[in-house]
Amino acid sequence: MWGIPLGGIPYPLQVQRLMTEAQQISEQWGGSQPGILAVDSSGVVRVKTIMALIGSTLLAVLSYFHTRYKPALYVREALELQAEITESASYIARTARTQKLISTWDEIIIQEGGIQCDVRALWTLERDTPEARDRLAFNAGICNPVLLVPRPLLLWRQMSLCFTQGPKGAVKRLDVNIGWDGEQHEHAYTRQLVKACLVPYAPRRVYLPRAYDAYASSSTSQALHAAVQAAYAVLCIYLVQEGIVEWDNDAPVRAFLASYLGRFASGYRLPAKVREDVAWDIACGTRTRNIKHLKLPSDVRLPRYTWEEDYRSFSMYVKQVLKDYERRARKASGWKRSYDSDNPSLRAVAAREGIAERTLYDHARRGKLLTQGGDGQPLTIPDGAMAQWKQEREQEHDQRCDRQQLIRQYAAIRNIDYRSAQRWMERQERRGVTPTEIRQKVCQAALRSHGIVADVTVASEDTLPHDEQIAAWEARRAQAALGSDEWCEAQDALEQLRRL
Repeated sequence: MWGIPLGGIPYPLQVQRLMTEAQQISEQWGGSQPGILAVDSSGVVRVKTIMALIGSTLLAVLSYFHTRYKPALYVREALELQAEITESASYIARTARTQKLISTWDEIIIQEGGIQCDVRALWTLERDTPEARDRLAFNAGICNPVLLVPRPLLLWRQMSLCFTQGPKGAVKRLDVNIGWDGEQHEHAYTRQLVKACLVPYAPRRVYLPRAYDAYASSSTSQALHAAVQAAYAVLCIYLVQEGIVEWDNDAPVRAFLASYLGRFASGYRLPAKVREDVAWDIACGTRTRNIKHLKLPSDVRLPRYTWEEDYRSFSMYVKQVLKDYERRARKASGWKRSYDSDNPSLRAVAAREGIAERTLYDHARRGKLLTQGGDGQPLTIPDGAMAQWKQEREQEHDQRCDRQQLIRQYAAIRNIDYRSAQRWMERQERRGVTPTEIRQKVCQAALRSHGIVADVTVASEDTLPHDEQIAAWEARRAQAALGSDEWCEAQDALEQLRRL
């Protein structure tokens, strides 16, 4: 085995779990049970629908990895490779030819509509050069294992899918490589180097998970099911892009892609027809490889998905596309969500009443609005709580308006600024004077300002001469503690008297 860690393949138990997930999806969408690849007399597997073709293709690949651990297949493949290496090693070492392809296993699957898929296990015998090692390191996900055979040769395998349709001379062809986990690119590659590293490999990739975290849970692992679903979706997108599958004439493919988009939170809220339109946009956009830093202006078509970096890349790409679609739709509708008329959630009530959500959340937190839920559950507003909250808000608004009106009246009566009258109001409230008593004091001040003696039993300082009033207030200020309410009241009175 070559020293650079290029990974391997899953164990038979992991392959079996992948086959189980692929069988379930094929039975649901393909209408068949491809668990046993039935071969006819000519050695061909025949299926009816496109989804059954894709499912049978994946199962054929997985069956190869599952059965190659059996002694019969393993020994037969090893003997065949040994014979080819013995025959071709000296020829490759002496001539300008640097590669030889060896097919040790193949399976032919034909769909009734005329689409054929050749599944092959291709071994490549290649001269050991620095360029070859760079290419293998760049394509580690699809080229494994890499064996160091008699110097100076390398032997490595790739699983190849070749989809074809049409008569000779007008054949539509799609080449796809099946890999594990993904490519681990540790360095930045230029466009020219990437192009050189992709030759002679097919740029279209489908990766299946080998990482142990995908197999950590039970046999019905959601992560494993999602990875197999993504493999189905990627193959559907590739076939649509090459024109092998006609979008308008294949309803199962449209329904499957719409269902796949529906497993995302942003796609679940979209109608099935809208999800089909988004899937069509994904399949028919312009080519790009920079899918991780996706920017989608409103006047530009969606990028065309061409190849994966790992088995999670396509789901990440779809997630970004759906989020961008949802953002545009919300922006076009004024960022307003639509809710049912009987939805009791706090957000739905805020949207119906035209009130900011943060206002309701703040009043619920302070206990002014009765709510239910919390602790991870969405907040809901029970019946009648919103009407009671509105009534209390109206009462508070009326009280604030009355208070501001009293402050303005007192400021005009005493000929002082608004801030001084506000401080007088605050002192009265701290002393425990009720709003009714404060209103009476303002009325008495208004009567005295017009020379009318109010109905009081104690003489007011306003009846004294001007100089005596100043002296009386100065004496009161001297007796009060600095900064106290009495001191502030005396200071305001002195400022008013000195302006007269």
